[in-house]
Amino acid sequence: MIEGDIRLSQDIVDRLISSQNTGQLLRFQAVSKNHMGVGYVTIIPPKGLSVISDIDDTVKITQIPDGESMVLKNTFFRHFVAAPCMAHMYNTFGKDTAFHYVSGGPWQMYQPIYDFLFSKYPGFPRGSFHMKNLRTNPLESESYKDFWRV
Repeated sequence: MIEGDIRLSQDIVDRLISSQNTGQLLRFQAVSKNHMGVGYVTIIPPKGLSVISDIDDTVKITQIPDGESMVLKNTFFRHFVAAPCMAHMYNTFGKDTAFHYVSGGPWQMYQPIYDFLFSKYPGFPRGSFHMKNLRTNPLESESYKDFWRV
């Protein structure tokens, strides 16, 4: 994962938003020597309502209290199941509410969780994701420490 800061004036942000016609989302492309990716940045006003929501057993049934075996089944071997009524409740907050989804799970789970939460069903409001970093190179000794921390 690569992180960085980009600072834009309010005038430029307003022009980009109006030219892209995507609401408060700004579409961007990140380009490097061997990769090109597309992403979105949500413009959040300095004042307003934000909802910070856990993912597991708040918006998606994982059954963490039932132990590792159940968590593995619900994460890798079963279709994801939405927590009852949560999408409906979150959607009652209104379109100006910023949502931030957090999880102790690794970034490698981002895409399937994203695809599930923001599909027609269950239809959670779009928002940012905040997940754990997990190294995947088994030759790095730090990878094993990451596995034990998850």
